[in-house]
Amino acid sequence: MIRDDLLRVQYEALRQEILATQHRDFQVISVGAVIIPAVNYLIQTKAEVLALALPLLVVIVVLFHLANTHAIVRIARYLADHVEKELDPTIGWEKWIHESNISRGRRKVDHRRPERFMRAAVTVLFGAYFVAATFFAAKYAFEKGGLTGTLVLLAFYSAVGILLAVYLWKNLPVDNQDEEQPSNPEPKDKDTKQ
Repeated sequence: MIRDDLLRVQYEALRQEILATQHRDFQVISVGAVIIPAVNYLIQTKAEVLALALPLLVVIVVLFHLANTHAIVRIARYLADHVEKELDPTIGWEKWIHESNISRGRRKVDHRRPERFMRAAVTVLFGAYFVAATFFAAKYAFEKGGLTGTLVLLAFYSAVGILLAVYLWKNLPVDNQDEEQPSNPEPKDKDTKQ
């Protein structure tokens, strides 16, 4: 009885943490979607030199989103590996969510589709913000420093943008099984000593 109560309380607490993290992530994305253009407006009208740093603000917002997403995946993995496993034969949320690609009629069920859409939306929105912020920084650099400074700035922010895009695409999880190592690795052959 105590074990069941502990599992229930732990499950409820971790689900609440996921909801809180999703709420925080929504705030980060929403604030980023509003603040970045507002800061850009202020920069263009009051403090043009800050245009050089605006692309870094975009990078920071995206990294906050990545941190929140990893927190959710970590909690989901713990639920699947340690809590729901103890509830057999009950199908918990994390077990159910992994039953993807089940044929139902003419199309397959993909329970992770919303996460994939969110990944694409974040990539497109903040990618566009990064490109626009880099444009404004390059425009300011050209007006103040000429072609050489602009090319250096564009090369730097192009490298940052490409590296960030590759890193995000590889590391923005859409599944709690994306990482290679399980949180509770078990030896494949229990009779073999390591």
